[in-house]
Amino acid sequence: MLNNVLSRCILWIMGCLLLKETFRNIQKRMDGKWASFFRILAAVMTLLVITGPFGILIKASTTVVSETQYFIVDVQLAENNSGLELVIINDEGTEANITLRTPGIQHSSDGHDCLMIREYMLGEKKYAIEYSPQSQFAKLFKTYQFQNEIRSSL
Repeated sequence: MLNNVLSRCILWIMGCLLLKETFRNIQKRMDGKWASFFRILAAVMTLLVITGPFGILIKASTTVVSETQYFIVDVQLAENNSGLELVIINDEGTEANITLRTPGIQHSSDGHDCLMIREYMLGEKKYAIEYSPQSQFAKLFKTYQFQNEIRSSL
């Protein structure tokens, strides 16, 4: 996927440089207002050569290429309140036990409790929890967050 992003950047740069040279050649053949117009277009292409790859990288960091959903079947506080122990299940019925230790997980209120693993175009993975506000997970998650805030402030 990183190769895909790099190839897009290279194609962008080559396209802009080609247009820049085309506009410069047209400018040399023109005079007056049209020469100024094509000179400005060539300058814009130079600017796009520099800024375009940054836009491509920013877009790639927010583009989700895969998303896996696991339903949360059970949740408990781990030993010493060091995290949340989740029992999750996928669509095929395979269960797994995981320990969730990071308070930095994104979460949103939805109608069901599930763990979403999203992989982005640049290869990074982010984890999101969707849950209903009255679920068992929501109660334990809020307790865990509160205990983490107390522990971090000491």
